Amino acid sequence: MAENWRRVESLVKPVEVDKNSTASGVYVRKNIEKITTQTETEEEIEKYSYLECLMTPEEYQSYELSNNIVNTVLDKDISPEGQKYESDLDEPVLYTNGLYYKPSYINDYKKVMDDVKTALDILEKCGGETTQIIGMKVTVYDATGLPANARQMSIAEIIQLYFFLYLKKEELYNTYKASKAGETEEE
Repeated sequence: MAENWRRVESLVKPVEVDKNSTASGVYVRKNIEKITTQTETEEEIEKYSYLECLMTPEEYQSYELSNNIVNTVLDKDISPEGQKYESDLDEPVLYTNGLYYKPSYINDYKKVMDDVKTALDILEKCGGETTQIIGMKVTVYDATGLPANARQMSIAEIIQLYFFLYLKKEELYNTYKASKAGETEEE
C-alpha cells in the first residue's frame, strides 16, 4: 500500500514515531515545524505543522528499513541523540536584536555570503568600489516569518548573525557529541 501523508497541525509538539496511540498501526511524522500564527483575536500562538502517515506495522518496518539505508548512505545519525540535535537546530534562539532565529538558518546565510563574495569579486575585477556592497541592506525575517518581525540588515550584520548562529550550532553539536559519548560509555 502506498504511503498516505497528510498535512497536520497541533498545539503540542508530536513525537516522530508513535506506536502507542492506536492499535491499528504506527503514526509516523516528518517535516515537523514550529510556527507562530495569529488567532482571530490577533493573539500570537505557537503550533506545529507536519506531515503524518498512519502505517501498518509491516509498512512501518519497510519504511524504517528504507530510511536506515538512506541515512547510512547520507551519513545521518538516526539515533535519539541525532534526532534531538537535528530538532534543536530548528529551535529558535534569541539574537541581540531581540528576535529569534534558527541555527539551521546558517545554510541560507552562507548562500547569501557566497552570492556577496561573487558580487565583490566581479566588482573588484571591474575596478569598482566594494565597500558599498557591505553596507547594502536586505530584509531578513526572524523565525516567526511575520512581516512585523522583519528587519533591514546590512551584509555586515548578516555576517554577524551568521557567526552567532554558527557558534550556537557548534554548541549544540558539542552537546550532541557529549551525549553520544555518554551513551557509548554506558553500553
